[in-house]
Parts: sequence; structure tokens; C-alpha cells
Amino acid sequence: MDQNEYDSFLVYVDTDGAWWIGDALSNKANYHFSSDDKKKLLKRVELSVGRASKGALRILPSNVFSKPKEIHFDIALLAFHGTGGEDGKFQGLMETAGFAYTGTRVMASSVCMNKALTKAILRAKGVSVLPEIVLNRPISKTDFLDITALTENIEVKYPVIVKPCNLGSSVGVSKAYDLKELNSALLNIFKLDETAIIEPYIENLEEYNISVTKAFGEVQVSAIERPLKKGDFLHFKDKYLSGGNMATKLASSHGEGMADLSRVINPPELTETQNNIIKEGAIKAFNAINCNGAPRIDFLMNKNNGEIYLCEINTIPGSFAFYLWEHEKINFTKLLSGLIEEAIFERYSRPTSHFDMNATIFKQK
Repeated sequence: MDQNEYDSFLVYVDTDGAWWIGDALSNKANYHFSSDDKKKLLKRVELSVGRASKGALRILPSNVFSKPKEIHFDIALLAFHGTGGEDGKFQGLMETAGFAYTGTRVMASSVCMNKALTKAILRAKGVSVLPEIVLNRPISKTDFLDITALTENIEVKYPVIVKPCNLGSSVGVSKAYDLKELNSALLNIFKLDETAIIEPYIENLEEYNISVTKAFGEVQVSAIERPLKKGDFLHFKDKYLSGGNMATKLASSHGEGMADLSRVINPPELTETQNNIIKEGAIKAFNAINCNGAPRIDFLMNKNNGEIYLCEINTIPGSFAFYLWEHEKINFTKLLSGLIEEAIFERYSRPTSHFDMNATIFKQK
């Protein structure tokens, strides 16, 4: 981040939803916080919402005699992954509070987290996506979940790819070779998500990714990458734990998720036509869902016949996919500055009120 333009501080949102600040957050090796560590090294904060405290975090007092203090801010630079931070929930909080924030808005964030809805919209816009079967988790009043009725009559050609509909980072994705493995995969998914997607497995598959942004004015695309994977597809461990466990990654100078993977930039095997399909498909998807920020858009290519399908849209990609923009002469600092300026423009170019004062029942004095 450009320190000449912006003063920043880190906010850590833990898995219980509690917010924390403190100098210890500057060292990523500290992020294996225990409850005691948090209390010793960090300060608990809450978002202060309301006209009198706009753009502020309230530091919770350590005892009943302390007065709460506030830290004011102008914009939130979002660096979340997955449920709660990337699916529109946090964006909705920011919108309700009236705060500027980076990345996609509420609707686009929600849509992109839901793979089935994303595919339905893109298919209607003429973007090529794989066919899918969508299965919803059966309602059960006990811990026992019977899914045989879901799968006994479906017609699929094995093997198939089974994935959660609403999770990111390839969490829960697996390959099933028969009905027994399909049922097992679905049971695992339904522990994490209410909806599952079944897609055909494509032999000899290759993945290509690209990022899109309009933070600098016109919509533009980054370089294309081919991530080097160990198996049929990238798993969560490939993306975030390659080269060690979480403790090892946090203690190292690397471990930046997708940025830490091996990759080929602007793969030479892609023809001009294939390059254009990926670039044009990415822009079409970006516009169709009305994205902001710099999402990474992932494509799959069948190397047997050259067919290309859009796989998913990652609204807050790991490391903001800065490594793709560096090849377009946009370094990490410039990328972040662009996202911040776009967020400020989005916030202050909108109507100041969504209410017609002549249509309110209770008039303000």
C-alpha cells in the first residue's frame, strides 16, 4: 500500500466473528492466536454504526471503569476469503453503515459465491459453462441424513466432479467414480453447505485464470495464468498450504495462497483465438454480474477438443491476484490504490439517501 497516500491499520476478524486490532497483526506468524494470546496481544473492537460515529471502530473497555475509545477510518480494504466475508454479508454491513469498501457490491458478491446462480446468469448471457445438476440438502430433524432419494434416479456418466455450491477455495471438491462415492461426497458437502453441484469430469483438463478490473477507468484484463497443479484440480491445500502446514506457512516469508503457487504466465500453448475467448468471456462475465474490484475469473479447457468453459468468479482472490497485474505494468501498490480510489468513488457517487422524505410515516424534526 502507498504509505505516502494512506494511513492504514489491520483488523482481524476471527472464526467466531470477533474483531481485533493490534500491532501483533503486522506479523503473520502471530495468526495462530489462542484465546489468551488475543487478550494479551490484541484489543477487541466493534463496528460503530450511526450518524454520530460514522466510519469508526469502538475499542471495547478492558474494565467497567474504562471509557470506550474510537478509531476512525475512511475506507475498508477487504481481504476476506469465503463465507461471511466474500458472499455479500460483510458487504451488506458496510452498505447499511454507509462505509466505503473495496471489491464487489452486495449483489455481485452474493451471486458469485453461489456457483449455480452464477452459471445460470452467465449461460443466459452466452458464456460457455459446464452443465450441472443441483441438489439441495434434505431436511432432517436428526443427525442422520438420508440422501439416497436424491441420487437414486439421477442420470450421470461417471466419473463426476462434486462440489459445494456456496464455498470458495475449492473446499469440499471431490471426484466420484460411482454412486457410492457420489453419496459419500454429498454427505461431506452437506456438512458444510446446503446445496451441492454435480458436473461432468473432463479428462485432460487444464485451468486458466485471468483478472478483470475497471478500477482505472475502462474495463481491462490482466495476464492469463496456467497454475501448475499436482492432481486433477487445485485443492484448498494446494492453494494455501502447499509447501507446509498452516503454522509453517505463517512463519515463513512466503505462503501467500495462490501467489505462492508455481504458474505459467501467458501460456504459449494458447492460440490467439483461445486467448480471446478467455479475455472476452471474462469481460462479459464481469459486466453481466456488475462486478467491482479485481476478481479473478477461472476457466477450464478440454485439451482434447479445445473447448473452454468459465468455472467460477473469485471476487476477492488470494493476494488480490497482483501477480497477474504485474505483467500488465500494474504493480501491487498501484493495484491497491486503484481499488481504494474505486471504492471511494462508488461510495460518494451514489444517492445520499434512499428515502423519499415525503413518503415517510414518522417525520424527522
